Amino acid sequence: MSLDKKGAQAEIARCAPDAKYLGCCLHSINLVICHACKIKSTQNMMDSFHELFSFFDNSPKRQKFLSIVIDTLSPENKKHRPKDLCKTRWIERHSTSEAIFELYEYIVITLNERCVPTNDDKRFYPNNPMDAKTKIMANGLRHSMRCFGHIVGFIWAKEMLEPIRPLVTAPQGRHVEVFFSFQKIEEVISSYTGRDKQSDLLLVLTYVRESCFVVQLVGSIEGRPRVYSRQRHPESDAQYWKRTVAISFLDVICSGLKSRFSSEKRTHYELCTLIPRVIVSRSEETTVERGQILIRSGAI
Repeated sequence: MSLDKKGAQAEIARCAPDAKYLGCCLHSINLVICHACKIKSTQNMMDSFHELFSFFDNSPKRQKFLSIVIDTLSPENKKHRPKDLCKTRWIERHSTSEAIFELYEYIVITLNERCVPTNDDKRFYPNNPMDAKTKIMANGLRHSMRCFGHIVGFIWAKEMLEPIRPLVTAPQGRHVEVFFSFQKIEEVISSYTGRDKQSDLLLVLTYVRESCFVVQLVGSIEGRPRVYSRQRHPESDAQYWKRTVAISFLDVICSGLKSRFSSEKRTHYELCTLIPRVIVSRSEETTVERGQILIRSGAI
């Protein structure tokens, strides 16, 4: 995993040069997501969500206010609490992103009421005094949650991590499930790399439209930072967000999946072909072919 303790592979190579180092598949996916989330815009977005969780989790009064807002505006919604970002299990950020997306509008309304109370405040939570520290923290979080760049980065990260979800749940099951799930690794990699420029632009436009939907809910303004006052060939908003957010995030995921799940590093997965259930489900020619691969690689 991505922690301060590093160098296990180098230590194994020093003590046993002939030993093969085979990293855990679940940790490999963790590292791919970890490196993608270290991009500046994505990292800032993740930090804001962690501060958002702490803002409500450290104060039962604030959490109660959020629950009342959700019960008032969306009684059928069963989620009342934003989830934290796990420091070690980066793959859990799928469910965290989905929970925040469902509560996005109500979180912003709650922060607005904390900063600039309206008449609705009496309907939500009457006779609830607010201290200066709460107002300052709520104002900073409200600014981040309503920023269009923050919204675009959030939507893009949420949607781009979705194709990895089958690989996320596979290593948590039985060996047979792991084997059959990781046979789809090529499909996952091709889903990221098999896009031409036109379809990639349409994909970004879709995410921008979804971001605009969130913008309308929270009362934000669509746009991008102003770079130069006089540009000869100014780019559109979709092209700007594609260049600054989408491409960098996508490139890190593609390169990480290709390097950590290459054909050479996936050889030890073929050991699962020796499981009786897998042997029965395959033809004799396929079983012999996989056995030869294991022999050539030195796994058996």
